[in-house]
Amino acid sequence: MVASQDTPRSGSGALASTVLQAVGIIVLALTPIGVLTVLATRIGRQEPIDTSTILALLGALVAGVTCGGLLLGMASLLRMLAGARATELRRARTTPDRSATFPGDPLAPHMDDETGPVSANQVLGLLRKQRDLTHLDPDQREAAQERLRTYLQREAAEAVIEAINRRQLGKARVILRATEARYGATPTVQRLTDKLSEATARREPLDFAHTKRIVEEAIATANWALAEQYVRALYFNHPESRRCRQLWDETRRARLRAHIESCANRHHWAEALAAAQEFLARFPDSTEARALRSQIRTLEVNAEIHERKQYESRFKELLSNQQYAAALRVAQVVVHRFPASPQAQALRDQIPALEKKLTG
Repeated sequence: MVASQDTPRSGSGALASTVLQAVGIIVLALTPIGVLTVLATRIGRQEPIDTSTILALLGALVAGVTCGGLLLGMASLLRMLAGARATELRRARTTPDRSATFPGDPLAPHMDDETGPVSANQVLGLLRKQRDLTHLDPDQREAAQERLRTYLQREAAEAVIEAINRRQLGKARVILRATEARYGATPTVQRLTDKLSEATARREPLDFAHTKRIVEEAIATANWALAEQYVRALYFNHPESRRCRQLWDETRRARLRAHIESCANRHHWAEALAAAQEFLARFPDSTEARALRSQIRTLEVNAEIHERKQYESRFKELLSNQQYAAALRVAQVVVHRFPASPQAQALRDQIPALEKKLTG
């Protein structure tokens, strides 16, 4: 409903800008013509042209030019507003509504990568605490270090809990690993590990079912980039889930396979061949790979034919422009790379004539 209501507004804005632009051009064109007409009339009547008349004509000229310029400026402004509105509408149609997504949307790690706002004063405060340790007495330094260590562990624990509550399990796992690498397997780290494992096992079924549905919807609209983004986020949250990994692999394979078919349908044979070779290198044991291997030879032949035709067209173009040296190089390349092709047979007979032209 929003798009149907906003489209007429954009159309009316474009119409208004066109009308203002036309009126502005007419005013700019008629103003000097009118001033010159009045001046010619006065001269034709042999009436004296005094200072007041000249000032009046100049005033009319300035007023007309100013009015026309203002009309043109208003027309440009309306066009800019209409263009900005149209861009906003297109963005609204293509951008998913994040405010209406499921709380466990796998895009959550990408939407909100921060656990909370961290001010510069907090960072400077931590650095100051580390620096102040060097000014303490040796008997006090160890206790201060332990307090700082406890404080930082508590901050990390709060960040892990916050990520778990937001269903950002992958992010919680990264923070937890960094905390363990810095402080070791402390009791706090162990408790957080158990909590994360429980949350992962509890939320995996719903996350998988939800992601599978929205991925299928994205694929149905050929939005492969969004589908792969969703499924990659799912695997980031559940790397140990076999079916999450399988869904990610299937989506990547389907996207690359669809790209191969699209390139072949548009006769972009070289790109289709490169995509097929990449598919076989990345997914050699897949079901699609077995079918693709039987088609790879056809893609190679079509890519070679297309390349030879490009060389042939380039040779004719160079020859018509009398660029004999470049044409000779193209002919030699074709004969060397495709010696048994029809193009090579035709160009091989022209090489002596080109060489003779260059030497002569």
